[in-house]
Amino acid sequence: MNKTVKLGMTFQADNVPDFGSIEMNPYSKTFYLLAEDIPKLNSTLTKTVCTPYLENDSDFCIQTGDTAYILDWITAETGAMYIYHSGTDSWYEVLPGE
Repeated sequence: MNKTVKLGMTFQADNVPDFGSIEMNPYSKTFYLLAEDIPKLNSTLTKTVCTPYLENDSDFCIQTGDTAYILDWITAETGAMYIYHSGTDSWYEVLPGE
């Protein structure tokens, strides 16, 4: 069976979630995406959602503290960065200090 590696995880080629514009730098495990795909962080890029799609020998590779940067945050008027927490299996917007 063919396999596809996406965001550091191995999926069956015909069973890959739609991550939209989300991409990962493999050296830093930092994620980058466009603002339109912010909802996909919690609707697609979580352990609960990804695990059923993973190939048997692949693990969910995202850990607490991994970050996702929104590339067009200024023009989209959104948060600039999100951080993942494994205990809640959720991404959280980081608000700049005021």
